[in-house]
Amino acid sequence: MKKFKIKVSSEGDVSSLLQSSSRLSADVVTKMLHYGAVKVKVGGKGSFKRIRDPRYRLRKDDLLEAVYDQKVLALAPFTSAQCLYDSPHYGVWLKPANIMSQGTDAGDQTSLMYAVEMAGKTPFLVHRLDRETQGLVLVAYNSKATHLLSELFLQNKIKKIYHALVKVHGFLENQGVIEFPLDQQEAKTSYKVLDRSQDKALLELELHTGRLHQIRRHLDLIEAPVMGDPKYGKGNKNKDGLALASISLEFIDPWSGQKQLLEHKDYKFYLKH
Repeated sequence: MKKFKIKVSSEGDVSSLLQSSSRLSADVVTKMLHYGAVKVKVGGKGSFKRIRDPRYRLRKDDLLEAVYDQKVLALAPFTSAQCLYDSPHYGVWLKPANIMSQGTDAGDQTSLMYAVEMAGKTPFLVHRLDRETQGLVLVAYNSKATHLLSELFLQNKIKKIYHALVKVHGFLENQGVIEFPLDQQEAKTSYKVLDRSQDKALLELELHTGRLHQIRRHLDLIEAPVMGDPKYGKGNKNKDGLALASISLEFIDPWSGQKQLLEHKDYKFYLKH
């Protein structure tokens, strides 16, 4: 992997400048651009933004950052994301398991955000799911929508429901609230049992806070780890991967003032009795 940081001294197109500075071929630079491995900070101020057009004109004092990672560039792009609900301000998109919510500095072509952009939108990520988790993701389409929807998340005004298939090692009540702090911060997850077998259970969970891997860590702490979790739990291997899905988002639409309930019930996990 190679990283390039360039302060632009004279105007020119990004493709030519990157080729001359990196000594990479035109085809490689074009792929880096299209796959989101190139960013610019206009005038050296503000935040970096991805640029994909090889003809993009750089100007004096722009800052250019690029990452060349052959392994990342070899990954096939993800372009088949489904939109459950669409409006002028935001959409709710379905993220498959093992697809990132957003990319890395080395590329974003295997992410949900890339697929949304390829569908003709200007996506802003409002919240994210772990790579292994499938389900509903709220995506804003402009900066104002990003602010308004992010505020709903920060104020816990979005009800987030998940389903999980878990391995039960001890006693699991039919419903409960898990409030173990995570990373020295308050964390709260409530659950109810929808179905049981001898050593497994199907849970419906509500996420009240948004800590890293919160559901997965909380369930592991009560000895009911998610089946297929590669990081937490024991005895919970699953050939079908992580059995965790975001199935419902409920909130008041900031533009219409109406309750918005978005569900995707195709994400189901089944117990063998």
